[in-house]
Amino acid sequence: MQKILQLALELFNERGYEGTSMRNVAERMGVTTAALYYHFRSKDDILISLVRPILERTDALLTSSRSAANSSEARRALLGSYLDLLLDCRDLYRFLGRDVGALNRQAIGARIEEQERRLRVLLVGSQAKGKAHIRAMASMGALQRTVISPLPAEDLRSERVAMVDAAVAALTCHRGKSSG
Repeated sequence: MQKILQLALELFNERGYEGTSMRNVAERMGVTTAALYYHFRSKDDILISLVRPILERTDALLTSSRSAANSSEARRALLGSYLDLLLDCRDLYRFLGRDVGALNRQAIGARIEEQERRLRVLLVGSQAKGKAHIRAMASMGALQRTVISPLPAEDLRSERVAMVDAAVAALTCHRGKSSG
């Protein structure tokens, strides 16, 4: 079943979710469409099977993490763990980052949005105001955007510390009022 999921993800990345059929997946596997339907009832089932583990891993990360709002080291550790998760599941995140239609299926996008909200609260605290949440989104977005880029995975992993440093800097940047 892992081979089916891997090949389906490759096709989703190449053709998009809507542009990939069960027949395309079966052909890539070298099996009949009926054989594929034996394992998955629909393309949505494949999508859910691809996404479920990353959603569960993200939930586990968020559940096991304490608020990092008052500790720069805790922020660094949480952002580092989040980056590791993104890097481990890079092909899936690349697909989801480029195929908004897939996010609308099976409430995937809503679940990811809720996870990102929970991560923001862990980073800035439950009482934080809008500006702190904007910085948290910028911090998380810097990691997300870099991970879905076409840069080689080994380059990204070799720059892990710099990426976390940049995310922490975005999170903790405070600008004073201009004097103009």
